[in-house]
Amino acid sequence: MRGSLAYAGDHPATIAMIADGKVDAYQFITGRIGLDGIVTDGFDELITNKEENVKILVRP
Repeated sequence: MRGSLAYAGDHPATIAMIADGKVDAYQFITGRIGLDGIVTDGFDELITNKEENVKILVRP
């Protein structure tokens, strides 16, 4: 599965800001996990610590 649940109209403007160097996208990546940790290290982490997490990337 790839994609986003919401923000359908925001992607072009966001991509343009990242491409122009106005936004550093790396600052929003708050974690990287393997597929085997998607529940405990991903969903549970986002629910439990929502103030500390923005995006957690999942690597297959």
